[in-house]
Amino acid sequence: MRAPISYLPNCEASTILFCRLLQVPVTDRTLKHSLEVHPDYPSLLAISDVLNDYSINNISVKVNAGQIPQLPVPLIAQIKAPEGEQFAVIETATADAVEFMHPVKHKREKVAIDDFSKVFTGVVMLAETSESSGEQGYSQLRQREKIASLLQWLAVSAVPAITFLACILTFIQVGTAAIFPIIYTVLALIGTVVSALLIYHDVDRTNPFLQQICTGGKKTNCDAVIHSNASGIFGISWSVIGMTYFAGGLITLLCHSVYHLPVLTILSWFSIAAFPYVAFSLYYQGVVVKQWCVLCLAVQAVLATQFITVILGRLYTPVSFGMADVISVLAAFLVSFLILQLLLPAMKGAKANRGNSIRLQRLKNNAQIFEALLGKQKQITETTAGLGITLGNPDAPYKITKVCSPYCGPCAQAHPELERLLHNNPDLQLQIIFTASGHEKDPNNLPVAQLLAIAENNNETATRQALDDWYLPAMKNFETFAAAHPVNGAVNTQGEKIAAMHEWCKKMEISFTPTLFVNGYQLPEMYSVADLKYFLSV
Repeated sequence: MRAPISYLPNCEASTILFCRLLQVPVTDRTLKHSLEVHPDYPSLLAISDVLNDYSINNISVKVNAGQIPQLPVPLIAQIKAPEGEQFAVIETATADAVEFMHPVKHKREKVAIDDFSKVFTGVVMLAETSESSGEQGYSQLRQREKIASLLQWLAVSAVPAITFLACILTFIQVGTAAIFPIIYTVLALIGTVVSALLIYHDVDRTNPFLQQICTGGKKTNCDAVIHSNASGIFGISWSVIGMTYFAGGLITLLCHSVYHLPVLTILSWFSIAAFPYVAFSLYYQGVVVKQWCVLCLAVQAVLATQFITVILGRLYTPVSFGMADVISVLAAFLVSFLILQLLLPAMKGAKANRGNSIRLQRLKNNAQIFEALLGKQKQITETTAGLGITLGNPDAPYKITKVCSPYCGPCAQAHPELERLLHNNPDLQLQIIFTASGHEKDPNNLPVAQLLAIAENNNETATRQALDDWYLPAMKNFETFAAAHPVNGAVNTQGEKIAAMHEWCKKMEISFTPTLFVNGYQLPEMYSVADLKYFLSV
């Protein structure tokens, strides 16, 4: 069971659904993050680059709506919507109709081709998968994603589960006499949930799930109400007051008992006192602001229903209670309020920090900024002709020079990223220069000589496989590697090549591995190999 994607922005939701339909082994979190940090997010180019990064071949073409049934599905179509151009994943298409995931309504719709043509921009993206499509370590990453989703689900469902369990036990113990207290408790839970959504709306106004709720009609606008002049009192928002009221009441009932009459009496009088706020809120939304907040209306509905429950159940009937009962109710309200005062700034800060981090990452991934920084770095001043191993397109406009050691951990980590870049970019050349010294006791000599001897056969496929077989295993054993890639004594003739590479490294003052150069300039320190996909993609 995969997590719902309706709460995600259109670009992420469409890409994730597209990959699910293509049955590509890549996690939702990976796709979401890759899209968010892309410098051209949200765009078809961003989607294309991310798909390419996971070896999903894709192409964007211009067609008319009548040609869609002739194209392989699923496909991503660009359509016009009130919110602007959006992406829609078409799952099936016939000569008469197309079925797609509506980007705004977040549900599947089947419409006639003629009707679809009215919103279709003419741009579609087609994709094809292969055995290499997907992300490395998918099984482990998917397992972590499942655990994270489970923990999130448990955290969200814990309070409702405890509340319903308490209500069931109360009904078993007390019987029908507990009906109205149980209803009151459930309403407190509903009010807590709705108030939490209101508070989260204040933290993340652009959340797609909340946008669906809050912008459902012409006169529906939660923002206009929540951030109006009367959105709070004494500097405290009504959302916080509402959450304090509902959560405090729920905590009190769960800590004592759903059928604890003294506490119920105190809470009932709070409900009676809160009832006039319903009339005020409805008047303010309908007459002053002339916009309706769906979440606010839900809160008013809960308050009104609680009031009715109190009256019908006569929960307000005076019952003897002590100062301890009053203090416990007030303490629950105070604890709820203080927790909110601590959590709300932290949540807003975390949201802002994450947003800033993503924006900085996009800025960092901007090609113009990268080129400006690259031009200020150390430049290759000694020719690299004939050195090491050269892979890829010999006439490529992009050239990466990797200076590495065969036993270097970071070099091994960089290898699969470079291999992925090479696989996805036909206009890229990769040159690998090793730091082996050629000295008799240097353990780097043998694996470097073996790799150079393999490359001498001019079989790039075999050379790349040999590099994979050396760098990818966690434990490196030269004897096993040499047996798997025999070179019939050619390993003993690589001395001059090793010496030439060593001399080049000395002249270039290579002090660490891997050292990477892009088109002759050293990769800036703030960039990693993985970042190069944004600048070298085609």
